Amino acid sequence: MTCGAGAGAVAGVLAAWLDVASTVLWLAAGREPVRLVAAFSFVGAGAGAVAGALGAAVWSVRIVHGSWRTQLARGAAVVAVPLAFVAWWLFRGGHARRLPALPIWIAASWVAMVAVASLALAVGTRTVRFARVRGGAARVGVFVVAAAIAQGAHAMDHRIFPRLYEYLHVSLGAITWLACVAAVLVAIGRHLETRTRRRMAVPWVSIALLPIGVLLLDRWENVRAEVYGVHAPFVRHAVVAIDRMRTGGVAETFDARRATYLAERSRTHTAVGAGPVFPRAHVLLITIDALRNDRVGPRPGRASLTPALDALAARGTRFQRTYAQAPHSSYSLASLHTSEYLHETVALGQPQPLATMADAFARAGYHTAALFTHGVFFTESERLLPYRDSDFGFRRADHVDRRAPEQTEAAEHEIDDIVARGEPPTLLWVHYFDAHEPYGGTGATAEDRYDDAVRRADGAVARLLAYAERRCAREWIVAVTADHGEEFHEHGGVYHGSSLYEEQVRVPWILAVPQGVHRAVASPVESVDIAPTLLRLAGIVPPPSMRGRDLRGGTAAMPDATVFAAVNTRTMALRWPWKLVADLRFGVRELYDLESDPAEAHNLADRESARVAQLGNEIAAWIESLGRSGAVNSAIARARMGDPSALPALADVAADRRVDSRTRLDALHAIADADARPVLERIAPLLRERSTQIADAAATAMASAGDARAVRPLRDAVTRDDPASRAAASLVVVRVDRDHAPIATLADLLHQRDESARRTAIDALGDTQSPEAFEPLAEQLDDDNVRYRAVRALGRLGDPRAIPLLTHIAAHDRGADIRESATLSLRQLQTAPSVGVGEGRRPNR
Repeated sequence: MTCGAGAGAVAGVLAAWLDVASTVLWLAAGREPVRLVAAFSFVGAGAGAVAGALGAAVWSVRIVHGSWRTQLARGAAVVAVPLAFVAWWLFRGGHARRLPALPIWIAASWVAMVAVASLALAVGTRTVRFARVRGGAARVGVFVVAAAIAQGAHAMDHRIFPRLYEYLHVSLGAITWLACVAAVLVAIGRHLETRTRRRMAVPWVSIALLPIGVLLLDRWENVRAEVYGVHAPFVRHAVVAIDRMRTGGVAETFDARRATYLAERSRTHTAVGAGPVFPRAHVLLITIDALRNDRVGPRPGRASLTPALDALAARGTRFQRTYAQAPHSSYSLASLHTSEYLHETVALGQPQPLATMADAFARAGYHTAALFTHGVFFTESERLLPYRDSDFGFRRADHVDRRAPEQTEAAEHEIDDIVARGEPPTLLWVHYFDAHEPYGGTGATAEDRYDDAVRRADGAVARLLAYAERRCAREWIVAVTADHGEEFHEHGGVYHGSSLYEEQVRVPWILAVPQGVHRAVASPVESVDIAPTLLRLAGIVPPPSMRGRDLRGGTAAMPDATVFAAVNTRTMALRWPWKLVADLRFGVRELYDLESDPAEAHNLADRESARVAQLGNEIAAWIESLGRSGAVNSAIARARMGDPSALPALADVAADRRVDSRTRLDALHAIADADARPVLERIAPLLRERSTQIADAAATAMASAGDARAVRPLRDAVTRDDPASRAAASLVVVRVDRDHAPIATLADLLHQRDESARRTAIDALGDTQSPEAFEPLAEQLDDDNVRYRAVRALGRLGDPRAIPLLTHIAAHDRGADIRESATLSLRQLQTAPSVGVGEGRRPNR
């Protein structure tokens, strides 16, 4: 085991130095590269030594010995379980999920990967042993091949789908390290096996360096930021694994003083200066998916891609620094239409505002129509079902996925219909999808195809604007924007939805009104400002739930405000020119001066601690403003946003009997929604509380972390007289004790008005795999609000009685996404597509 730990330590250092080679060029000159080399080497050596020791323990069962058949069988036993998860996740993407006979694809890919991995292990171990015995040219050749494999796997880890598909990157990181181990064993394996005191000390010293490396990363902001970027994938795998096991994490809460921000945000709907009003004018909202801000307008040395948008900006207002609320279509467009920070409020458990821009226009007598693909809800659509099911409040909606020319043609038919109706004032939203990957253009590179797609979308917009003005007598208010940007390796990533750098979150916004004049507004604004501005332009008061500002009176001298965006566990606060990106979960902070460093190449978090604290306070205040005020509520909000440093304080609140029961319950619920593992021992005594509500909430929190001690209390909780306690326990007990799932209680929840509780109950019933759950789930197929979840739950339930129902829905439901879900559920049941639809109960249509 000592030899294995030593080989793993050296291999870890080599893999870490691959990270150094791909990262050091991204850091500013000075002490940062030295710090990076030290921290990476310590972490790589320690993590490699630990992994090497574990690997040696596995190898001690004589995997490397025996016949080919024996080695293959033992190798397959080692890799079977982890590769089962990889095979499952391979087919979770949008296109892969639609493959016919999906379980067969998953099983076949798992078998293939296990076969390849076990063969690779057998060949690798035999090759290493052969090279060490033969020596000379054989040793050199095997060393070169192993080093090349390590370099190739690391390059793939670095470059292929960065920040996406984590399971793929973990696999590549393992291959990188294993190839380095092979190279080390070939080169210096005999030296490591020599049991001198000096050589035996190498692995243990390396393991001792691991906590030192982690401590250095906690203190060195810039180096830590690089670890959690994309340039250091191997060290990142190690540090993420360590962070997930640490009880406190390294997230740092910011100062509590937020009065300035909260006072500023109290100006909801206050106009920035006086603005014009055009009562009963038509409103045309155009969104172009994934359109970067820097693709609109003149570009140095190159022709503009967007002459139509340039012409529109020449007679209107160009908001030069507009930020989407998330680099995902789903959250960004939902935030645009509701003027709410939904990426955060959904995570905080806040009610989703049902009032949308289209609802407000409709109540004011407007006709509303929208043309957009349901593909915009691809990311976390289940959390935004009210908006998908209601089409954002538009009375007419067309979800056909078209290219730009065909989308414009459909919009022209909609305008013809408006004219045929007598031209009532209308809100028309048209969404173009061409600039989204796969790009709807031509070219030698992905960026060329993207640019051509932008050019084509601009041409389609030109045609639509001309047609609207030619056909309609009423004047048009026109707004053109995007849901997010697109990355082309500026910060090592691709596509969108993975970072808060400018290329992903900064979007164009052009606003043109009748008889307008050109203005350029440089102050940062947000997508949540669009809905209140358009409503005010039409003379309509925005709903009180909208948080954005009315920017009709925006000018070049408009005062700066702080703008926010978020993705995954990262949050951005920007007050020009300073931009802070803070990861509450992993304690990463990046600070950029956008005026002097628009490419965000130099992280100034170490040098500008006061700026970091100031913008950190803004983030803390912003999160608090989205929920309820107070120190405990602030901690609850931070916990639900992924900040592990809030959990101990919440555990203390939950255990303090001097605190009122409602607050203690809220703290326990927040712990349950987060990761309760860091505070399990602190809340375990609450299982014996006199208050059954507190005890049940503690059991729920512990069960959410998979703690078996919660099973017996949960069984008791599902028999309580209190309906709330019984319901809460029933929703959780399925996770840890499916054989005792309370079907009747879960079925009762389906009749509540609380849509969230109903959706959770449907999911839980599907997970029970009990025949008794079939009837309650089948009844939910009649409800448009929950049909999607019921369809998916029936697939998981595994009851063949669902076959005729799902087959009918797959063939006849009006929703394309629901038909697709029914098809997937049928595949889960492993049924033939020829099953008749005449049997059983059909849902009402």
